[in-house]
Amino acid sequence: MAPSRKANSDVSPPNLITQEAQSQTSQDLDTSAMQGLLEKHKKSVKAHTIRGKLEVAVQRDEEQFRARRLPQVERLCELEQKKRQLEEAIISSKTELDTVIETAVKHLQMGIEKWKEVTEG
Repeated sequence: MAPSRKANSDVSPPNLITQEAQSQTSQDLDTSAMQGLLEKHKKSVKAHTIRGKLEVAVQRDEEQFRARRLPQVERLCELEQKKRQLEEAIISSKTELDTVIETAVKHLQMGIEKWKEVTEG
C-alpha cells in the first residue's frame, strides 16, 4: 500500500493564488468591457451627430434650391408659355396675311381682266 499523504501546513493553498488571479482577470475583463462599451457609445454619438449634420445640410440645400432654383423654373415656365402665345400669334397673323394676299390677288386678277376687256373691246 502506498503511504498516506500528510498535509503540510507550511505551504499556502493554491486556491488563494488562483482566486486572486481570477479576481484580477475578472476586473480586467470588466474594465475592458466598460472601455469597449464607452468606445461603442462614443461612435454611436459621433454617428448620430454626423447624421444630424447631414440632415441639416440636406434641409439647407432644399431651402436654397427653393430660394434660387424654383423662381428660375417658374420663370422658365412663364417664358415657355409666352413662347407658345407668340407662336399662336404668328400662326394667326400668317393666316390673316394669307387671306389678305388671296384677296389682293383676286382684285388684281379682276383688274387685269377688266383692263383686257377695255383694251380688246
